[in-house]
Amino acid sequence: PLAAIINNSVFCSHGGIPRYAGGEDDRLRTLTDPSFPCFPLVNPKCLESVPALQAYQKHLLYAWDLMWSDPCPSPTACNPHGFGPNPRGGATISYNTHALRTFLTNNRLTAVIRGHQERLSGVKLSHESQLLTVFSTSGYCGHSNNAGAVIYTADGCMHFISKTF
Repeated sequence: PLAAIINNSVFCSHGGIPRYAGGEDDRLRTLTDPSFPCFPLVNPKCLESVPALQAYQKHLLYAWDLMWSDPCPSPTACNPHGFGPNPRGGATISYNTHALRTFLTNNRLTAVIRGHQERLSGVKLSHESQLLTVFSTSGYCGHSNNAGAVIYTADGCMHFISKTF
């Protein structure tokens, strides 16, 4: 799966939330539609060279965003919907607190849990405490200064375990 929802309130993905350009917010409905196509994850910049995939542009963009988007390093770099370029470059996007709040409100969710970015303590809470980045690998790429963390739910609560390398 590209994403999961825990207890009907916490959205989980590798990178973050899919982009939004205004109008009806159908992102979650699109992602949960049984007809959502199965295809290899293709960089959206390659769509022009693969005509058969052009019909699935929205699906590919959403899948790409779920895997590779990051919290926006600067709110001013984002468009009015809260999305902007990502310092990683390419077709990857960033999202700010406004984008996250809109996604959560429109889908009656309370938080997003993601991975994808190394965190020295293994965990980082941001975006008005609605975004939790959990990095599960200590000693990532030979770094000796980061912890790995996991999160689990029990008794209606989230619990963290952190391990330094």
